[in-house]
Amino acid sequence: MATTPFLDAVRGAALDARTAMDIGVGARAYAVTLAHETATLAGVPCALGTPGATYVVTTLLSVSPQPRVVPVDADVEPSWLGGGIVAQSTGRNGLDSLLIGPITQDCSAGGYTAVQLSPATNNPTERYVYVVAGPGLETLAAYGGVPYEIRRLSQPTQQRHMIHATRTQVYP
Repeated sequence: MATTPFLDAVRGAALDARTAMDIGVGARAYAVTLAHETATLAGVPCALGTPGATYVVTTLLSVSPQPRVVPVDADVEPSWLGGGIVAQSTGRNGLDSLLIGPITQDCSAGGYTAVQLSPATNNPTERYVYVVAGPGLETLAAYGGVPYEIRRLSQPTQQRHMIHATRTQVYP
């Protein structure tokens, strides 16, 4: 597919219009933020999960506009019906695995790069998580929502990213 700054702008505007329509009908009811979590013990960095450690959660990025958040099961294809199903389940759906997106790829009209959406670290004292807040989810005070570990970032089309995330351990 051909790409120019003009075509990127047109594609970005079309995706933004679709997103605005989805938000208007309640299909995008979840706030999604990327957070960085670090652990220290007596002021010294330590491994996540260390007993007695202090944890600091810092918000790095609020995904805007709000992406769709769809619960997924390894054996079932995702349903794009929107957020109402999760809210009506009063948490019974569990939301152990999520598909987040589509998220507009970085272009002249805005969007995000793969590095922004899925930063890497090999440091055992830190991790990056997506915090999801919205109907049917509890709010964990340290996070402001529920933390999900980034499992995979995919790009099903040239202009879109999809985040595959799994609910992760919450440290005290």
